[in-house]
Amino acid sequence: MERLSSDDPYQLLRQINLNHLFYFWAVGQSGSITRAAARLGIAQPGVTNQIQSLERRLGARLIQRGSRGVTLTHAGHNVMRFAEEVVAICSDLARSLPLKVATEERPFVVGTVDSVPKVVVRSILKSVLSGDPPPQLICREWRIDRLLSELSLHRLDAVISDVPLPVPEGTPLETYAAGSSTIDIYAAPQLARQFSRGFPGCLHSAAMLLPYKGTSLRTSIDRWFALHRLEPRIAVETDDRALLHHFAESGLGLLPVATITAPDISRQFRLERIGSLRNVYEEYFVTTFHRPNEHSALDTLRQSLAAPTR
Repeated sequence: MERLSSDDPYQLLRQINLNHLFYFWAVGQSGSITRAAARLGIAQPGVTNQIQSLERRLGARLIQRGSRGVTLTHAGHNVMRFAEEVVAICSDLARSLPLKVATEERPFVVGTVDSVPKVVVRSILKSVLSGDPPPQLICREWRIDRLLSELSLHRLDAVISDVPLPVPEGTPLETYAAGSSTIDIYAAPQLARQFSRGFPGCLHSAAMLLPYKGTSLRTSIDRWFALHRLEPRIAVETDDRALLHHFAESGLGLLPVATITAPDISRQFRLERIGSLRNVYEEYFVTTFHRPNEHSALDTLRQSLAAPTR
């Protein structure tokens, strides 16, 4: 493990996250990562990750798991003495200050996966952005596993995805259905004219521009091709959806487009519709984390969505 070796307090404190120390203290007090996670209001993997980060920075193992829960190692007991002092000092600080209610609410931070069309993100957040005044919005784009981790650590207020996020048991996560869209096939005008007849049979051996394997939409499209006994040629596959639009504009192949986004996509990239993939849908979901002092915009967002699916 990498150890902190500098004697400079500025250097040392810059490398120790007080949140890591607080989560370690919570586990030590409760004797259980599960109980600490419930008390902190975050997912158990989030607590584990924080403690592992602290162990890496300090260069020592701090806890051991056993049949009766978690026990502290020798190094863990030493760190706990300091953690108790830090928590006590911070508690005294919070009690001694005349804390004021913030006049400006913090930004509303939303995470999205790249596979969700931007027009869908805009539509889902419309109710929030119609507030008076609307909150400052920050959108982050990551892989779905990173989004779940950031949500569990309270760094995101909500996540927009095209699949329901995996929700660990016992966590206050809720996933809401946020709509769906049928899928159409589009292409550059000259290419579209070549495939204007005999749909969907004309797709056999056609050059296709598809999202990367493993995405929800790609799985549905592959299943649809198999059902219709079609074997198109995969010209391009990528997890960057916007890149597919540019390839389609260049005439490199046929592109699946969510019907809800088709007016914007066809106008921007000068594409024409060839046909529709019947019974193929792209679904959208919003996942939130119930916690104390959550952003007020979450109530507005939840009210605009269907009842939670979980």
